[in-house]
Amino acid sequence: MLKKTAVIIFVFIITSLSAVCVNALMPVSSGFILDDGSRVTIPVPFEVEKIVSSFEGGTYDSLNNPQDLFYDDNGFYFIADTGNNRVLRLDKDFKVVAEFTEADGIAFSEPSGVSTDSDGDIYIADTGNARVVHFTPSGEYAESFVKPESELLYDVDFFAPSKVEFDPISKNLYVIQGRQFMRIDALNRFRGYIGDNEVGFDLWDYFFRKFATEKQKMQTEKRAPDPYTNFCFGEEGRLYAVGLSDSQRISVINTVGKNIYPSGDYGETSYNSDGSAVTPIFTDIAVNSSGIIFVSEQNTGCIYQYDDEGNLLGAFGGKGSGNSQFEIISSIVINGDDSLVTLDSSLGRIQVFEATDFMKNVHSAVALYQSGKYSESYEKWQEVRDKNAGYTLARQKIGEIEYKNGNYETAADEFYKGDDRENYGEAFSKIRYLFFKEHFAAVSIAVLVLIVLVVLLIRFGRGYIARMRKRLWYSGGEE
Repeated sequence: MLKKTAVIIFVFIITSLSAVCVNALMPVSSGFILDDGSRVTIPVPFEVEKIVSSFEGGTYDSLNNPQDLFYDDNGFYFIADTGNNRVLRLDKDFKVVAEFTEADGIAFSEPSGVSTDSDGDIYIADTGNARVVHFTPSGEYAESFVKPESELLYDVDFFAPSKVEFDPISKNLYVIQGRQFMRIDALNRFRGYIGDNEVGFDLWDYFFRKFATEKQKMQTEKRAPDPYTNFCFGEEGRLYAVGLSDSQRISVINTVGKNIYPSGDYGETSYNSDGSAVTPIFTDIAVNSSGIIFVSEQNTGCIYQYDDEGNLLGAFGGKGSGNSQFEIISSIVINGDDSLVTLDSSLGRIQVFEATDFMKNVHSAVALYQSGKYSESYEKWQEVRDKNAGYTLARQKIGEIEYKNGNYETAADEFYKGDDRENYGEAFSKIRYLFFKEHFAAVSIAVLVLIVLVVLLIRFGRGYIARMRKRLWYSGGEE
């Protein structure tokens, strides 16, 4: 009987532990923010509006390792269906209206990028054929862009464009070639690279380059910047990009080629059992009408949102095949309704997400704050804070607005609750300054009285010590 009871207890313990382990490993698709690297739950930021996994009307009904998704000004979606060697054009309901499988008599080979310009002309990065193909809006072949002839491209052995977009400002094609953005004009001429990630300083490399012979330098591989993985164009010709640089995973490059986005450790860094770090790999980037930046990440299967100051607004997703979950997010876009549309290369499906009221308030608050409409932004941030008191960014922004309005005590309280130590220190300094300014006379008198007391104390103290010494001298030190 005792043996039977022991077995039952043992089985119960093992079952309970298994359930705990399974629950711990279950992917989480609810919303969260990060606090010192730890996830803090927030209200669900996005809800699934539609899931599309069947694409009838072409050679195949399903996708095979699709690598790029694009939404144009005319309301069409384009998919680079890489594994099926084709590009699809779909209407707003995701019905296939055209299929592109070849150009100039050459079948596509692993096309991995697609985009259009404002006129509807189509550009396809036919990676395996080392070219960018240009089609007219009606789908007729126009021309091909191959490796440009230039003495500056002596180190480019093979032209392999992986992503392509048309710059509405310079009227050049931008392609990711290797680690950099290559610009090509309408005549297939090389117009330079733009937006190189910084290599960074290395002490050993510095001394080696300083003292090594020219032959040794030639035999040593040159340090190269971290590559970009994807990009898109936003308003005012800004290029939004994601890459593998630890300090600059998100970049916003202006028209003169300068990155204006704050450097930082974006995303989440996890650690293996041996203690080695697993750094985030951002696969794509998109920007909505409020200027909110969305980035997709490969390791976590999550989508992160940032404002123009680098603040994390929220994240959601996780590994899995359920709603709001992903295996590998290869591409994301924002459509005409400001909905987020994702492409999963592993599951071969599209998910369309609409922001919840909570996240719409966040986006609205950010946009109003960035445009200088602080009163309207204040009301939105209050709604966000009232909905979720643990959303620290709301408290920080409310504190900033209160600080601008001169309400330093209220600002300090919001900064304290929002764990914003730097701004709390500034608000506290203002409070201290105003206190001394308002009570200057009283403080001055108090300080003067204190000085007089100290002087008197020192004087009487010296007299007392002198008398004590005199008494001790005449008494022969008996006391």
